[in-house]
Amino acid sequence: MVAQAIPSVAPSNAAAHLKKLECFCFEQQILKPGEEALLPVRLIFDNELPDNINNIVLSYTIFDVTEDNLDELASYMHEHGEGHHSMGS
Repeated sequence: MVAQAIPSVAPSNAAAHLKKLECFCFEQQILKPGEEALLPVRLIFDNELPDNINNIVLSYTIFDVTEDNLDELASYMHEHGEGHHSMGS
C-alpha cells in the first residue's frame, strides 16, 4: 500500500514550538505486508516552550492513500482541520 502519515502533538500548544527537521511524514511511504520499516523523525523544540509543559506526545495516524482509498484521508483532514498537522516543516 501507499501510506501517508499525519502527525499529531499533545498538548496541542506544544506544536507551535516544534520544528521537524526530518520526518517520514513529509513523503508518502510504500509499505508491504509484514515488512519492517525505519521511519525517521528528527525534531527540536524552541526555547519558548512553556515551563508548564512537562511531557509531549508525538503520534501519527497512517492512512492508506493508494489511489482508491483517498476518501478516508480526505475525511480525516476535513474533520481535524488543516492546521491540525502543521508542526513546522
